[in-house]
Amino acid sequence: MRNLNILYKIFLIFTPKFLIINIIKFIFKKKHLIDYKLIISNKNISGNKKNALISYSYVNKNKIEPYLTSYFNKSVKSIKIINRNNNGPTLICVLKNELQYVISQLEYHRKIGVKHFIYIDNLSNDGTFEFLLKQDDVSLFTVEEKYNGSIKNAWIGQVIDFFGYDKWYLILDADELFIYPGIETKNIHSYINFLEEKGMKSPFLLMVDMYADNKPLNQSIRGHDFFKKYCYFDIDSYKKELQLARQRITGGPRYRLYGYNNTRSKHSLIKISANIIAGTHENHPYFLNFETEGVIGFLLHYKFIFYDEKIRNTESKEDYNVNNSIYNDYKNYFNNYNSTFFYNGTQKLISSYDLLKINLLDKSFFHNFLKNII
Repeated sequence: MRNLNILYKIFLIFTPKFLIINIIKFIFKKKHLIDYKLIISNKNISGNKKNALISYSYVNKNKIEPYLTSYFNKSVKSIKIINRNNNGPTLICVLKNELQYVISQLEYHRKIGVKHFIYIDNLSNDGTFEFLLKQDDVSLFTVEEKYNGSIKNAWIGQVIDFFGYDKWYLILDADELFIYPGIETKNIHSYINFLEEKGMKSPFLLMVDMYADNKPLNQSIRGHDFFKKYCYFDIDSYKKELQLARQRITGGPRYRLYGYNNTRSKHSLIKISANIIAGTHENHPYFLNFETEGVIGFLLHYKFIFYDEKIRNTESKEDYNVNNSIYNDYKNYFNNYNSTFFYNGTQKLISSYDLLKINLLDKSFFHNFLKNII
């Protein structure tokens, strides 16, 4: 024992302080993760799901506690379940007070072939819940927990557990519409069949910020009108970077104008099995985030609509999609500068083929997908 104490003192003298701190952190971190492994292992869930959650806990140490707490509490409650025997993808959306968006989201995705919608309502009070309750193709859930990104993913995980695995899901925010070049003649079933032929489960999608031809804060748009008004996008301002867990796209009009360099990529369309954890900007396991080198689909992102309403509601909505400070940054920018989103790389969206002009496409994918119709 005396020899061990001497060795320990020598270790303290000659080891740099930062290294000692990191070793201690590693020991406690390892114990922390082992505790979560024990918690997960004792739950009555399938082996594949247990393994997925344990693996997820090791690589998402900052997110795992709220995720697991919400997931195992089973806080999402069913209100209305429709017939689940349908072909094609099921759209899942978590929302709160998004009536104007959800009406158009439903109309649009019905037209491209989606037949089943799942909405998880987080205490809306603007008529969203009542509207969704009346829709024949909507399964409706409610949850009372306070929102954050990790908890949102746990809510989605609970719903996927209920509806089943080895199926395609389209996981969107209320202000997003899924699109790809050729969608006018090849609906979402054709697109998914092509992915299946290529052995893909998690296509790499670009969130395309859509904007109008004047200041967004001057707009008062309702319903389908925003498709016509907010029809412009950037073709060359997005940039891709490789990270350990994902390919990440940044840039876009918000970065051009006021330096807000948030993530503009998602993997929202995914064929989920029990060993997959769906995330917001990446999925787990991480190899699913590298199936192609370029973008093979898009989310039209209508972030700059209903601005005045959003700014008033952000305090009650907490950090839904963006937080209050970010919205106020948008508002201050456009109030203080005589500016619009327009620049030399602005493109009008007339048909889905206009998206082929964006600089980050996987050209090989679309050459094969579109060769019979162009």
